Amino acid sequence: GGRVAVCVQIRSRQGRGSGRCAPERAPAGFRSRPSTPAPARRVASALGAASLDATPAVEGQKKTDDGATTEDPQPSPSASAESFSWTKAWYPLSPVSLLDPDEPAAQRLLGKELVVWKDSRGEWHAVEDSCPHRMAPLSLGFLNADKTALTCRYHGWEFDGSGACTRIPWSVDAKAEETACGSASSRAASYPTRVIAGLLWVWPEAGPEAFVESAMAPTPTAGADRLPGEWSLVELPVGYVPALENQFDPTHAEWLHCAYGEDGQAVQKSAPVPMDRFTVRDGAIGGKSGFVVEHGGYNAQNISIQGERKFTPPCSSRTEYLTAQGEPLLSAQIYYTPTEPGRVRMHTKYLPHKAAMVFSAPTPVDRLAQLKEAPLQWFVNSVVPTLPQGELIQTGLVHGLNKREYLIRDQDVAAMHGVEVAMDRYGKGWKKSYYLPAPADVGVNAFRTWLDRHAGGGVQWAPEAGAEAAKGRTLPEDERYDRLSKHTIHCRSCRAALRALGEWEEQARKGAGVFFVFGLVFALTGAAGGHAIDNFASLASLSVAGLLNLATGTLQDAQHSFISSVPRRGVPKVQLWDTRSKSNRGPIQID
Repeated sequence: GGRVAVCVQIRSRQGRGSGRCAPERAPAGFRSRPSTPAPARRVASALGAASLDATPAVEGQKKTDDGATTEDPQPSPSASAESFSWTKAWYPLSPVSLLDPDEPAAQRLLGKELVVWKDSRGEWHAVEDSCPHRMAPLSLGFLNADKTALTCRYHGWEFDGSGACTRIPWSVDAKAEETACGSASSRAASYPTRVIAGLLWVWPEAGPEAFVESAMAPTPTAGADRLPGEWSLVELPVGYVPALENQFDPTHAEWLHCAYGEDGQAVQKSAPVPMDRFTVRDGAIGGKSGFVVEHGGYNAQNISIQGERKFTPPCSSRTEYLTAQGEPLLSAQIYYTPTEPGRVRMHTKYLPHKAAMVFSAPTPVDRLAQLKEAPLQWFVNSVVPTLPQGELIQTGLVHGLNKREYLIRDQDVAAMHGVEVAMDRYGKGWKKSYYLPAPADVGVNAFRTWLDRHAGGGVQWAPEAGAEAAKGRTLPEDERYDRLSKHTIHCRSCRAALRALGEWEEQARKGAGVFFVFGLVFALTGAAGGHAIDNFASLASLSVAGLLNLATGTLQDAQHSFISSVPRRGVPKVQLWDTRSKSNRGPIQID
């Protein structure tokens, strides 16, 4: 393969070092300039992975009897020269628009329990979610009257944005309170925060040095603030690693997210086309800089696209799709925040530049579905905004009733969770477990290479996270497809919509009862007096009662859509692929 110059630090026994440039053979396909196909295939075989150039297949790639590849790649000198520290980076916790500025919110990051809140000056703060007094969660608390401190609901202790205790109601006098508040033992650990591109970012190290270091570190938001619209948030019950692998594996969408016919076979709007272009730009994979992969299309519709996916550690994936003429087709920014072992939070923005090329034409089945949903859309768009908190509730309804978005994520979870459980149980590592013979596998190989060489092979969790206990556990279906913890609990709009739906259901239920009673009364008086008007009033009242009873069931279904993908009625099993409809409208997926 090609050769690249790598600057390494050579240390003597006395600990002194000198910098010098030494040649290093580039990993398979990570090339600074073209090389002949045969050497590229030999190095790819040694990696036990796909060739990272346009070679259609890796010849001679084999596994030994124990599943190992023929050779194991050796870490390059550059790997130790540019390692990545998981605790010295910015992570997005939530879109600011989804947070309630009047209430503290519990959050998790790298297994750490945090609480975030906004003070009267408009500044967001993050402190450990544990009161130094008796360890009660500070997220159970509330903001004091002037919003300058977070009050612990257990005993009333108050803490400012720096984590310092400012009030202890049970102190015997002012001097005792001042002494206690000045003690380091009364302080809650505070973490650096910043708001950029509409997201609340947190640095997962506490202390004065962390505030200095974080102030000089950039956030990977270049271009993200120029994407219009609101951020979407979903927290998936799968780990950070399978989620990032999924993002750099675009071809999975052709099978995982397509529709299936009544015969159980895939019904794809555009025939899948094998990828023959998938490379790591300049062969560069850096500990802090990440990498960029470039690829072509993977179905008959997008075969001519020019795709680029840029990974900036630890959480940013920026995607750009261009037409063959170089015109923008699709832009996407996704951030992956590892919240706790077995869970990752995704923050996403999509911008389709050419809708005609992104969406398929609606089928008759699509049009029928649209006709059925028209009354609901009219209610959400025309009636709800006129209600108290109408805009908030409307946003929540749009989130909660988005069946397509939840279906795609449920399909992803089904596959990724299975991968994660199998990897944990067998414990052989990806090089011995995966067989990646095609160019389409280059993205997964590139991410795994970065993870192994620069980031210690996986997320560095907080000691209290219990990472080992979470390994190899198959989640029951209701946990895998739970929507409450995926999104609703994190979104103030969805919480407002869920509360409103519950209130409307109660009103509809009471109304149905009242009209039913009226109907019976009118029926009895009509029977006794023979008055036609009484019979008509009875019929009208009972009809309204019936309609309100139907509305009660509809509102219950709507509430359930905020809570779980598991059906409320019938067999409690999620139908991930609808075999009754051949419709598969939707944007080109960049998961």
